[in-house]
Amino acid sequence: MGIIAKQGIKNSVSIYLGFLIGGIYTILLVPKVFEQNPEEWGLARLLVSIAMLIVPWVQFSIPNTVIKFYSRFSKEKIG
Repeated sequence: MGIIAKQGIKNSVSIYLGFLIGGIYTILLVPKVFEQNPEEWGLARLLVSIAMLIVPWVQFSIPNTVIKFYSRFSKEKIG
């Protein structure tokens, strides 16, 4: 079996395992943890949703910022 096939299998297993752990967490653990205060679960979901909206903007802007300012800071460090 080739290297790429082995990496593909490992990657698939880790994705399915993460999906399984996330499902167990959401179905079994969350209702028990937030049973007394469901408002806190709503707040946690809201914060995650807001973060998911912000992440693409950060991913688009950071590489351009690094390209723009890298030369300035590397010259200041040398001189």
